[in-house]
Amino acid sequence: MKRFLLFEGYHYYPQGGWGDFVKDFDTFEEAKQNINTTNDLWNQIVDLETGEIEEVYATEKMIPISEEEGRKLCKELIDKGYISFRKEGE
Repeated sequence: MKRFLLFEGYHYYPQGGWGDFVKDFDTFEEAKQNINTTNDLWNQIVDLETGEIEEVYATEKMIPISEEEGRKLCKELIDKGYISFRKEGE
């Protein structure tokens, strides 16, 4: 396995762990060049030597938000009927 691992996925359908693995690369730059820029995906490049994880965004419109902003956004999406939740077992 090469030093840099690229993981990516949709924010709304993360598979988790190795399910989000794309490919391994020799350099950080190679991994960054292989990020899928056609969709709004989250991306992480893991350095196996240092254990560091670099978050790389494919588009400018993907910006981090606070927990409070996230809660407000979720409430708005629920109120508008865009998303819903069900209890486990339903």
